[in-house]
Amino acid sequence: MASSSDNALLQELGASMDEIRELLRWWRARQQFVERAEDPRWDTALHTYHIAKPYISMIKRQAEFECTTQTEIINRALQQFFAGSETVDDRHR
Repeated sequence: MASSSDNALLQELGASMDEIRELLRWWRARQQFVERAEDPRWDTALHTYHIAKPYISMIKRQAEFECTTQTEIINRALQQFFAGSETVDDRHR
């Protein structure tokens, strides 16, 4: 028979499942990004784009929140935007 602390833990885990799944999705996406970033074909380069001012502060805040770089935030957003599209990586295969 499970102890009351085991039951409490199971209830807490059950109540947190959506958050745990969200964290797992984020972690997997981040791991995929890190693995890709180690590929020399995905080296970064400095390039200037005009971006709406609110996005600039949002990118900075998100990078600070995740303790990561603004480059990672921008690349992740572009990866999501271009998901399913042909990428430079696809053309080199």
